[in-house]
Amino acid sequence: MRAAAFLLGLRRTECASDRTWDHVAFYYDELPAGTYDFYFRTRATTPGSFVQPSAFAEMMYDSAVTGQSAGARVRIERTEE
Repeated sequence: MRAAAFLLGLRRTECASDRTWDHVAFYYDELPAGTYDFYFRTRATTPGSFVQPSAFAEMMYDSAVTGQSAGARVRIERTEE
């Protein structure tokens, strides 16, 4: 799975990524200023109501440059097959 950031039709692919059980991190060599959409797949295993924390982005060597998204509440319901 690879993540992509889209800006004005320009596609940039990450140079590295880190996926663990509790977070996903994408690393880029360069990413111009702008608004980006990041997509990744998740799988629900337990029904309930959960908080999806906001996404946070920052420059590795310049912590003054940051970005943050809104969080959300996610409700998982069991379906009968």
